Amino acid sequence: MKEGIRVIGITSGPIGNKDAVVFGIIIRSGVIEGALSTRVAVNGCDGTKKILRMIAGSRFKTQIKAIALNGIAIAGLNVVDVNELEKKLNVNVFIVTRKKPKVMKLVGAVKKFSTSNGLDRNSQIKIIKEFAKNTPRRFGSFYIQGRVAGGMENISAMLFDAVRASHIVARALATGESKGRI
Repeated sequence: MKEGIRVIGITSGPIGNKDAVVFGIIIRSGVIEGALSTRVAVNGCDGTKKILRMIAGSRFKTQIKAIALNGIAIAGLNVVDVNELEKKLNVNVFIVTRKKPKVMKLVGAVKKFSTSNGLDRNSQIKIIKEFAKNTPRRFGSFYIQGRVAGGMENISAMLFDAVRASHIVARALATGESKGRI
């Protein structure tokens, strides 16, 4: 992938009672070029649909060439279907985290949560396990997981910067001040 592409970093803000803000920052060559936002249900099943609608309804739709998510689950346990995003938006989707993903811990949390509230989480668990087949690769102080194309070294820092910027803005938008690390 070439360095001058536009990427969007997406993360959710602090979890509220029923919903959370999801914020996306569009970056190209280290410059912030735009921002998008939506809201998703906490521990819900609408993350994929809302992210699709957020990007597809924007003027940036055809310009975004990669999506960086800060975890496969947003707003608690709202699992994002990475394959569906890739198919419907025709872009590469990457998970960018500081720590190596712990798939079985996430699956356990989804199972425990679905038992306590009666939700059917089989599809979310399937999404998590399917995406886990992509081995996370370490780039400096963070991990990137996804269908890694040639030249990832060129955009790995940009993917991290996009997620970091979206985290800062989402936190500030929800609480009035940014804090914490992604």
